[in-house]
Amino acid sequence: MFVCDSDLDCLDGSDEVKCDASKMHNNTDGQQKMNCMAPRKLCDNDTKCISPAQMCDNRQGK
Repeated sequence: MFVCDSDLDCLDGSDEVKCDASKMHNNTDGQQKMNCMAPRKLCDNDTKCISPAQMCDNRQGK
């Protein structure tokens, strides 16, 4: 997911607003992550690639 991952994905920064530090995504666990072809990015607990239009649409993947 790209919300609260310490990386600004939305132009307005809304993906990093009101983030609880204990729930922020951490990529330092040593696990290999799935890769997406640009410009798509990982979402849904790093299991799904989404398009740029889906990144800041205020909807959670299902």
